[in-house]
Amino acid sequence: MRKVYFISAVLLLSLTGLVTAQENQEHNKSSHLLKRHKLGAFLGNSLIAEVKNTQTGKEQYVLAPTFGLDYEYWLHPKWAIGTYNEIAHTDIEVETDTHEEYIKRENTMLFSVVTIFEPIHNLAFFAGTGVETDPNETLWIRYLGIEYTFIRSNDWDVSVSAGCVNKDLYDAFTFGVVIGRRFGNLIHAKTHH
Repeated sequence: MRKVYFISAVLLLSLTGLVTAQENQEHNKSSHLLKRHKLGAFLGNSLIAEVKNTQTGKEQYVLAPTFGLDYEYWLHPKWAIGTYNEIAHTDIEVETDTHEEYIKRENTMLFSVVTIFEPIHNLAFFAGTGVETDPNETLWIRYLGIEYTFIRSNDWDVSVSAGCVNKDLYDAFTFGVVIGRRFGNLIHAKTHH
């Protein structure tokens, strides 16, 4: 699990450095208009730790294709609330708290409510909670992540996203691309470059 946290920290630092470098290159102050609602499609993967290999009996990492549908409501140019919902194509076994039994996880569905904070133009952090469910078990989750928008044009956003999903029995590191469309009322977003 330490590897997942290490990868998360390295990606967070890399993205922060990239954004800081970009912000320093731009000297002009600008303002733009954003729409209050954003609907996005997430296409990515989940790196899942602590998975039992049923053939060898050893723990391993699994990379699961993950698809999602996100909705954000922007209260302010820097703050939003939203729901991030994902489906991970999985067929794994994870150890229970007793360390004697294993639970099968198949094609899990994640439903979360998050708070989004965008301290720097195009760089947002999100944190929230929710559940992950499949036919076998429902688990409580905590979701923490970062998203960097590298295209924002004509109400369309294209972002890279990375997050850590902490669950009762195991953790996952999600990463991928979000393609979003903004709509609804305008909010004035003044950015400082």
